[in-house]
Amino acid sequence: MSRCAIVLVLCLSACTDATDEMVTSPWESVSTTLDDGSIVIQKVSYRSGGLRIFGQICRPAGAGPFPLIVANHSGVTGLPSWGGGPCAETARAGKIQIESSYRGQDGSGGYVELCLGEVDDVLHMLDLALTLPEVDRNRVAMWGSALGGCITTRALQRGAPVKAAASLYGITDMKTAYEFWSAQLTVGSGPLAQYKQLIDLANAGIGGPPADYPEDYMRRSTLEHAAEIPSSTPYLIAHGMSDLLVPARQSCELAQRLGVQGHHFDDQHNLLTTAPTGCESLWTASTAPISSWTDNRYLLVYDGVASALVDAAPAISAAMEADVTSFLTAHLR
Repeated sequence: MSRCAIVLVLCLSACTDATDEMVTSPWESVSTTLDDGSIVIQKVSYRSGGLRIFGQICRPAGAGPFPLIVANHSGVTGLPSWGGGPCAETARAGKIQIESSYRGQDGSGGYVELCLGEVDDVLHMLDLALTLPEVDRNRVAMWGSALGGCITTRALQRGAPVKAAASLYGITDMKTAYEFWSAQLTVGSGPLAQYKQLIDLANAGIGGPPADYPEDYMRRSTLEHAAEIPSSTPYLIAHGMSDLLVPARQSCELAQRLGVQGHHFDDQHNLLTTAPTGCESLWTASTAPISSWTDNRYLLVYDGVASALVDAAPAISAAMEADVTSFLTAHLR
């Protein structure tokens, strides 16, 4: 359930297994995995609801303060990369990036809860990161994809102190997502192993199907808490029409609930006047320019963009990532 990660290049190797001795560190443990004189990458642990949670910090060398990016990963198998990858690239671009593994992943305590306790884990890590002297508390952004998109929106709904947030491919209705995965399994279409894994995790982490636990599924659904998204915080919703795990209609439904008009792009990044398939009854086309990001809320839907499972249009995927980066950049200046 991995996603192509966004590297926030916002305009403005030695390894050790030893735990760093940092008297003023807010972390329960810190281990430096890379310090090349330009950037520092550290694996950290901290407490969230009594659980020990692991995570990663990538930062430029130097005193800062630097803008802070909270990146909420997709999937249920832990961080996509340790000691490098997009996290390192963000640090080389002059920003600090923090990434929580979430409970039940990468050896963290607890179990996968699918957009419930994971929100606590992200908010606790952010609170601790904001005590670091290298962090510019006035320039904080958050983004996430798929499960991470759900976590991002729920964190925003719960008061995350960020200047802007973006949800990519985000699950907005856990009940409908479960029913979609089940239906796909029944007809034998799509990434069946991923559908089964998600259903099994939902049954284990929530207790069973939505019919038996309706309130628990509602607690995990950003759609049910749409009114709690602060109107003053710039918020972008982005989705690919070829996503096999989370249908784009989920993002369209959240946007409609928020009264957000949409931009629909073809696979060449040309703006279309038609509604995305499946979103027809939910769609109102926007005329707001995305180059200057003058509105506070946006919905961007892209033809030809899928998950990392099937991504046949890397050019439009790159354009989507560039749009999201541009949006967040505009609000971190």
